[in-house]
Amino acid sequence: EKLYNNLTNIYKYDGVGDKHIEYIDDIASLYQNYRDAFITLASEYDKAGKKEKVKEVLDFMDEKLPEDQLPYSNEALLNKSDSLYDKNL
Repeated sequence: EKLYNNLTNIYKYDGVGDKHIEYIDDIASLYQNYRDAFITLASEYDKAGKKEKVKEVLDFMDEKLPEDQLPYSNEALLNKSDSLYDKNL
């Protein structure tokens, strides 16, 4: 629950829409780490059978870290996200 609170209430995602983000590797990497944390959290909810929480977490991630503004840097992470979404719709 602490990770859920951090991802949804504490962490800020204000710079995602910045057109210069692709030139600032540290910031782009930080947002990818956030995305990894969202997917890890969704995976834990999936293991616990909490489908509604999986969808909620992934929807929040997609809202705050939209793929068109911040493409996935790791295809395995994208595949895991897609798999979780498909399984819990």
